[in-house]
Amino acid sequence: MLVGYVSPTDPFKDRKSWSGTYYNTREALEKAGHQVEWVSYTNWTKTDKFFAKVYKAIYGRKGSYIHSRLASHIRTRTIKQDLSKYDVLLVPGQVDIVAGLKTDTPIIYYTDGTVPLMVNYYWFGFTKKAIKEAELVEQRAIDNASVVSC
Repeated sequence: MLVGYVSPTDPFKDRKSWSGTYYNTREALEKAGHQVEWVSYTNWTKTDKFFAKVYKAIYGRKGSYIHSRLASHIRTRTIKQDLSKYDVLLVPGQVDIVAGLKTDTPIIYYTDGTVPLMVNYYWFGFTKKAIKEAELVEQRAIDNASVVSC
């Protein structure tokens, strides 16, 4: 099976990103006999940084830009690979990407926490508007994915 592995860092080289999850998951997929290709995207470009400021003006200083429609739109536009060539896409932890992907290729979305679990556990002082936006983006990701694992 050809797996398109969507992550912000190279899962073939970066052993530390997301506590090693990207690297070790890719390695496990290959050991299971799957062919894995990295599907890269660009984040924190000048455009991204500008819209992160716009996000803060709209949703409040304490919020999660990654959990926004702005981030989803901007970041998915930077994916240049043809996603239709993959049997499946694996997207660990990138809610903004999963929410914005437009493809017929099945998407497996893995996350380590949902919005309701993050609020008042890791996220403090978020406005109701920021939480509602995060929930909306998370729901889009859930609806867009073929499989969701948390």
